[in-house]
Amino acid sequence: MDKKDLFQIGDVAKMFHLSVGSLRHYEKIGLLKPEYTDKETGYRYYGMQQFEVLTMIRFLRVLDMPLDEIRLYNSMVLGIQNYFQLATCISIDCRKIHRQVMTVLTNRLNTETGCRLVREGGAMTESEKERFGKSAMIRYVSGIDQPIYPIAYIKNKIPMAKKAAVCSYTVEGRALIHTNLSMNSSVLSGLRNQPSMGRSTELTDSRISLFSAQRGKCALSGELFENAADIVCWLKTPAELGGKERYRNMILFHNRFLPLLQECPKNELKEIADTIKATKELMLKVNSLRQQAGLSAIEN
Repeated sequence: MDKKDLFQIGDVAKMFHLSVGSLRHYEKIGLLKPEYTDKETGYRYYGMQQFEVLTMIRFLRVLDMPLDEIRLYNSMVLGIQNYFQLATCISIDCRKIHRQVMTVLTNRLNTETGCRLVREGGAMTESEKERFGKSAMIRYVSGIDQPIYPIAYIKNKIPMAKKAAVCSYTVEGRALIHTNLSMNSSVLSGLRNQPSMGRSTELTDSRISLFSAQRGKCALSGELFENAADIVCWLKTPAELGGKERYRNMILFHNRFLPLLQECPKNELKEIADTIKATKELMLKVNSLRQQAGLSAIEN
C-alpha cells in the first residue's frame, strides 16, 4: 500500500498532543481505527480524513464543558458543514464522525464531570432553530443552555454557476477555490480569537467566512485590513428591524466608517464624511447601508 499520504501513529500523536497510548485506546474501543496497519511490522498509519475526528476529540478532552468550549466546538461544526456541504455524500461521512465524537463526549461528561447530555432543557437562537430545529440529534449539556450542534445534521447544497471541477471535497477542487486568494493570516487569526461578546456562534463563525469572501478587504473602501480590532461586523438589516445574524445579512468594514452609520444631525455626518475624505463610491455604499438600517441618506 502507498504510504505517501499516511502518517505514523507517533507523528499523529505529536500533531494532536495525544499520547500513543490514547490512540491505541481509541482503536481498542472502536472509536478511531488506523487506516492501515502493516502486518509485518505492526506499525499503525492514519490518513487525512481521520484528522477531523481527532481534532474534535481534542476539543472534547476537557474536564468540564464551559460555555466558551461549547461555542468553539459549535463553530468547528458550522465550519466543517459549510465547507463540505457541496459534497454529495457528505452526510454519510458526517454520520460516522458524529457517532464517534458523541461517544467521547458522553463518556467524558459521565465519568469526569457528573453531567450528562439531555434532549431538552436548553434554548436555541432563531438562527439555530432555522438550521437545527428539526433535528432529533440536538443535545444540551445538563445545566447549560447552549446546544451542542450535531455535525451529522447536514444538507447537501447544489453548487450554482460553478465549474464541475471546483469543489471543496478534492485536493484539485480546493486548489481552484483558493486560486489567487491571499490575505493577512495574522489578521485572520486575530479575528478568529476575538471574544464572542454575547453574539451568536453563527455570527462569530461567519466573520471568518466573510473575511475570506471579502479577501481580507474592507467592504466600503476596498483597503486591506491590517488589524482585527479595526474590523466591524455590521448587520445590514438591524436586529431591531427583524434582521438576523446570518452570513447574507452581514458585512465587514473598517471601524473608522462606523460614525457614518449612526443617527446624527446631517451637518455632523457631512463633516465626518469630509474629514475621512469619503469618495462618492464609498458614500453610495454607506447610504445603501443606512437605507437598510432605516436611516436617512447623507447628502453629498
